[in-house]
Amino acid sequence: MKKRTSKEKKRDQAIGARVAKARSKKKLTQEQLAERLSVSTITLSRYERGQIQLTLSMLHRVADLLAVGADVLLGIEAAPAGQPASKAEAEVVERFRDLDRKTQNSVLQILRKLSE
Repeated sequence: MKKRTSKEKKRDQAIGARVAKARSKKKLTQEQLAERLSVSTITLSRYERGQIQLTLSMLHRVADLLAVGADVLLGIEAAPAGQPASKAEAEVVERFRDLDRKTQNSVLQILRKLSE
């Protein structure tokens, strides 16, 4: 089994913390959620502390039982419609708007070629 990197451990800890928060919001104990997931309380505790990684199927089961989207547990937040998804995207849009029309068209042609 491959050893997890520091970045992966931090990611798993963040996911686990979101699972624990969602569980608490539903007013469920670790014992109750563990029983519904058919895992031991120790295993659930290790998930919530990020000591072990949730499998994709377990992530979906947890999300379903807690009535939250898997994206919420993963910490993926979609930007509202019309809003940039990141600071980088916002900067690109702002810089693009500052360009004259001819340069904007040139940039669009380059982007289209890059995305082919």
